[in-house]
Amino acid sequence: MNKLLFLFSLGLLISGCSKSSNVKPTIVLTGSYVSYREVDTVYNAFNVADGIEYISIYTASGDTLYNYPGTANANNHYSPHNTNPGNAAAQAEEDITFNSSTTATLTETSFEPMSITYNLAAGTFSDYILDERKRIIVVNANTVELITNPTSVNNQPNTTGFMQAVYYRKQ
Repeated sequence: MNKLLFLFSLGLLISGCSKSSNVKPTIVLTGSYVSYREVDTVYNAFNVADGIEYISIYTASGDTLYNYPGTANANNHYSPHNTNPGNAAAQAEEDITFNSSTTATLTETSFEPMSITYNLAAGTFSDYILDERKRIIVVNANTVELITNPTSVNNQPNTTGFMQAVYYRKQ
């Protein structure tokens, strides 16, 4: 009987140590995040199917432009930021402050603050600008990505024109 009880207890212990569930911990965004990188992609003839015309990557240390990536005419150019205090590109900065589990305030230099709503489970956000697809991606509790692209260009459906991704880091 003791042997049977021991085996039963051992079985419970082993089953209790088996794989954990696939439920991911819930990330709650709070506080302020500052932009540190922006990636803009422009498509040939404003249509994804026609390929990429260029990709611009903007960071605090400088900007890189990739023209016609993946083609025989591919080239790139790096431009360090001008240290002139009047250089708008070097000073442009966006902040996003998460006010609750569904609302945030987006602030960009020289613009009025903009209220947005978001849904992390669905991966969407809205800044109330129509005709754009918008996604929010939480990389981790300290990094968030907002992606936007138009749903049509010149009233032509299924064209996107460009895509913009802005990356934010918790302050």
